[in-house]
Amino acid sequence: MPKVSGIQPVKLIIFVRLLSTIKMNVTWLNGKISPKEITEDLIHLEYDFRKRITQKILLEMEKYDWDALDDMHFDFCPDKKTFSLSLNTPEPYYSHFSSLLKL
Repeated sequence: MPKVSGIQPVKLIIFVRLLSTIKMNVTWLNGKISPKEITEDLIHLEYDFRKRITQKILLEMEKYDWDALDDMHFDFCPDKKTFSLSLNTPEPYYSHFSSLLKL
């Protein structure tokens, strides 16, 4: 593959793809939120989740040539420290990702 100005076109395409839009909401379900130290741990847990799930979503966007995902919703249970795909995620994304994601 020829280089253009020292950059391979494939890398440029990947760079452009990473600028795709993903709107993600994480709703904390009612739970017993404890002292500040535990709450900070839960915030870090959500941050790590967002990083992991964004990578998976970007791979699917690339695979299916989607330009954007407008409305990804997840529920977070602080008591169990678990995440799940929310029913607020619109179709066809809910069906697609509920079978794909093992949260």
